[in-house]
Amino acid sequence: MEINDEEQIVFAVPNRPTSPVWMKPDERVALREFFRAEEDERLGRWRWPENPEYVVYRADDDARVLHEPSGQVWVITRRAVNGATYGGIQDWHRAARAFFDAHPDPLDMPDGIYMVNKTFHPYERLVQRRRGKWLHLYRGDAPQHETHTAEQVARIAAKEGRLTPLVQVPEPDTTGGAS
Repeated sequence: MEINDEEQIVFAVPNRPTSPVWMKPDERVALREFFRAEEDERLGRWRWPENPEYVVYRADDDARVLHEPSGQVWVITRRAVNGATYGGIQDWHRAARAFFDAHPDPLDMPDGIYMVNKTFHPYERLVQRRRGKWLHLYRGDAPQHETHTAEQVARIAAKEGRLTPLVQVPEPDTTGGAS
């Protein structure tokens, strides 16, 4: 597929004559973005939505930030990103922080019910981890519209030391009672 001099999209099909396809400019942009996103996924790269010129690759616990127009690369750890403040931070650092925010480390806790001690809402909240997934449970008045996922709530609360286990759910016996 290519775009010719007349801004038409031409699909090359073996053993067939080519025929251009007319598209509106916004349709061409959408098509380019679609194929770029598909290629990004295939290559394991993440584009910073605020400035797509910055592409981030995960390398173990590090993020490799590439500024495509200049070819500059920076490597930074999650810990270093979180330890810095935003005053005077460059765009590549903001891209790395956005990447880590979008790709949090798994919150590895046993299944159970946990209380969030008024971390960022004026009411107490309960969250439950069941089969590796976080779910909301409430005590008191719950809002009609939820702005945070249960995993985000648990992650923030765990980071601030405000996640208290209330009940741990035992693993089901899959042996049928045999020991």
